[in-house]
Amino acid sequence: MNRTINRYLSKVDSDHQRDWDQHLYLFLLAYRSSIHETTSQSPASIIFGRELRLPCDLKFGCKPGEDLADENFVTDLRLRMDDIHHRVRNNIEQASNRMKDRYDVRAEDGDCQVGDLVWLFNPQRRRGFSPKLQSSWEGPYELITSINIEVINS
Repeated sequence: MNRTINRYLSKVDSDHQRDWDQHLYLFLLAYRSSIHETTSQSPASIIFGRELRLPCDLKFGCKPGEDLADENFVTDLRLRMDDIHHRVRNNIEQASNRMKDRYDVRAEDGDCQVGDLVWLFNPQRRRGFSPKLQSSWEGPYELITSINIEVINS
């Protein structure tokens, strides 16, 4: 979400981009009311069970047949929410499977042989340095013995 906000705000055309907070509410309105690829739903419909009322809806009126004062509103809302959440779960599962399939096409086995140069993942942070600028990888080290893929002596 933060990356998306940063990308949007970096494209806002202003002199020095110091008034980014004045553009944020418009971005959030667009983000919450737009349909997302992964869920095939807007965040507003997932949370509220209906689409947001946009400023143009207030000016020109609601869509025909959209009356919130219906006596069956709570029952209808519960059914809509159940249906939306069921569809969202299915869409997320399908998107996850698509991402896994794309990853599997390019993924390599990672077979390491004794004598290979390898990099060591070490997430420990050093004091006095910015965590965002520190690398989590050390090396390269020469592989001495390999017990299994998780345990490698170097």
